[in-house]
Amino acid sequence: FVSLFYLLLDWESLAAFVLRFVPAPAQPRAKFLARSVHHLLGQYLRGQFILILFVASISFVALQFLFHLPFSLPLALATGLLETIPLVGPVIAAGIASIVALSRGGTNLAIAVIAFYTILRQLEDLFVAPNVLGRAVHVHPLAAIFAVLAGEVLAGPLGLVLGVPAAAAVKVILDVVQAPITPEPSPPPVQTGAIRAWSDGEGKN
Repeated sequence: FVSLFYLLLDWESLAAFVLRFVPAPAQPRAKFLARSVHHLLGQYLRGQFILILFVASISFVALQFLFHLPFSLPLALATGLLETIPLVGPVIAAGIASIVALSRGGTNLAIAVIAFYTILRQLEDLFVAPNVLGRAVHVHPLAAIFAVLAGEVLAGPLGLVLGVPAAAAVKVILDVVQAPITPEPSPPPVQTGAIRAWSDGEGKN
C-alpha cells in the first residue's frame, strides 16, 4: 500500500526512464499505456482509502455504541489501517479490540467482539471490497473475487493485495494492444515554392 503510494508519486520519472528503451515507432502506444496504468493505480489507491474509511466507520459505530468499549476511535482507526495488511492485519486488529473488551466486560464481551470482527471481515471480502475495488478499476466484482483468489494461490499474501490491480492492468494492456493509437500529428510541410516566390519578390523590390 505504501509502496504503491510512492510508486504513483515517482511515476513520471519512472515512465520516462522506461520509455528510453522503447523504439520510437512504439512510443505513442507505450506512452498511452503508461498513462492508462497510472490512472488505474490511482483509482485502485482511492478504492483502498474508501475501504479504510468504511471499515473504520463501521468499527467505530459497533465498538462505541454496541459494545461500549473505551478508546473506540483509536481502535476503529487502527482497524481500518490494519485492513491493508493481508491476513495478519485483521487478526491483529481483532486481537487488540478483544483484549480491550476482555478487560472491560470479561470473556463474553471479548467473544462478541471477535465474532463482530469475523463477520465484518467476511462481509468486506465477499461484498464490499470486490464492489469498491472492482468498480474503481473497472473490473466486474465477480472477476475481482476470482482475481483475489488466484492471487492468493499464485503469490500468497502478496497476491491478495495485487490480485485486483494485476487483473485490471492485464485488461488495460489488452485494450491498448487491440485499440489503434492515433499518432501525433506531424507539422505541416513547408511551402518551399511560396517561400522562394516571396524571396524573389523581395529581391526585386
